[in-house]
Amino acid sequence: MKAKNKKWSEDELFEMRKEVLAQWPTGHDIELNEAIEYHKQIPLKKRIPELLRVSREQGWCHVGKQFGHALVEDNVEHIKLLDEAGIDCVTIVLDTYSRHGQFQKAQAALEESRKRGGTMLNGYPVVNQGVQNTRKFIELVDIPMWSGCAHDEDPRLAAEVTLAGGFTGIQFHQLNDLIQHSKNYPLDKRIINDQYGTRLAAYYTEHGAPIALFTPAPLGGLEPPEMRIATLILACLLAAEQGVKEVNPRFNSTVHLTQTVAALKVLRILLREYLDSFGYNDTTLDIGFSLWQGAWPLDLNEAAAFMAFEVSIAALGDVDNISVKGLDEAHGVSTREADVGAVKITNKVLETVGRSRLAESNELKTEEAMINIGAKAIIDKVIELGDGDIAVGEMKAVEFGIIDAAFSPWQYLAKKVLPVRDASGAIRYLKSGNIPLPKDVLEYHKQKVLERKKMEGAKTDMELVIEDVTRFSRPIIRK
Repeated sequence: MKAKNKKWSEDELFEMRKEVLAQWPTGHDIELNEAIEYHKQIPLKKRIPELLRVSREQGWCHVGKQFGHALVEDNVEHIKLLDEAGIDCVTIVLDTYSRHGQFQKAQAALEESRKRGGTMLNGYPVVNQGVQNTRKFIELVDIPMWSGCAHDEDPRLAAEVTLAGGFTGIQFHQLNDLIQHSKNYPLDKRIINDQYGTRLAAYYTEHGAPIALFTPAPLGGLEPPEMRIATLILACLLAAEQGVKEVNPRFNSTVHLTQTVAALKVLRILLREYLDSFGYNDTTLDIGFSLWQGAWPLDLNEAAAFMAFEVSIAALGDVDNISVKGLDEAHGVSTREADVGAVKITNKVLETVGRSRLAESNELKTEEAMINIGAKAIIDKVIELGDGDIAVGEMKAVEFGIIDAAFSPWQYLAKKVLPVRDASGAIRYLKSGNIPLPKDVLEYHKQKVLERKKMEGAKTDMELVIEDVTRFSRPIIRK
């Protein structure tokens, strides 16, 4: 099968299912019609699409947190603590072994976890746990759950077990996973793997069991909004072609108020425009927000202040949902107590900001205009390269460096770009490589970076980048 942006037939899906379900013994326990009927019995209050609908119609931002433990009971205990703290949903993420398809190693660690009565994995091994164990989440907790079943290379079986297990929202994004975590997995195979998961989710939806999909795009971590928005929209278009009816792109904060708010506004408008232009008028969108994905402060008080600012940006940017981080995640996997604190801080900030929104200003309008022009240029070039086929265009765009990112292990990127912050802290391109940004956008980036260089003196480009990578994790030192 060649990667192309065309909706799979049911025959194509079912033919590939034979290969997918054979990857691990728990795959043989999945019976699709039975799983769909199971979904139909799930109470509305436990369904992600219903949460999205209600919060969208009532105009409030719902709060989520992602984590994962090896054992079901540990996850359930964690969820109940966060539920008491006021969380609206959670995302259960996979462990590293599972993300790499190393199910034998995941099984050994799962058995060791059961023996010790604690987690020996940094996430939930959904494939190894299987359908019946995974359904305990649905039966033992009272809030909706996303599955962060993203996989560095092949998420197909994880998606099968997750959906059969009763989760009503799953993660997808072919480019982001490769850019962040893969070394040499080909994009064409990853696109096909993602199409399998999105077509499977659409099959559930078409048969009365609605599934929502979310997609993140931190990419290399320091990319300007233009590239993040472009890859988010491309991922959503690929999913919509497979029949997905609910997409939730999550923009990762740049930790700059004006730039992030502008990006959130552009993402909402542009995604709707592109969905409609491709004929996906019945695909619903919700705009999500994820906090800064780089290094965080080690000091818990500083981390709390940093989080409060990030949540304020999300609130002022009028997002539909926000995924928070634990206050102590700079030290490793966050503790349950720190997660509870993060949820309380987030809810209080959202309540305090209320319906206040960032006022229009020349600065905000300029940012919106530059981000809009830049993101459209990238997306339209991908469409052009593929002669209207986004999958083909995406592959060519990576090959030609049209889509590019810094700080990635993935060997297929051109890696000719270098991002840096300007004097105000917004992220710009110091080197833009082959990215097709219009001249006025490139000049805007150049002038903004030049302002910082004049302000800070004779620092090398790499000194500026290193400062930016560690900016928010450095302790406050008073002279």
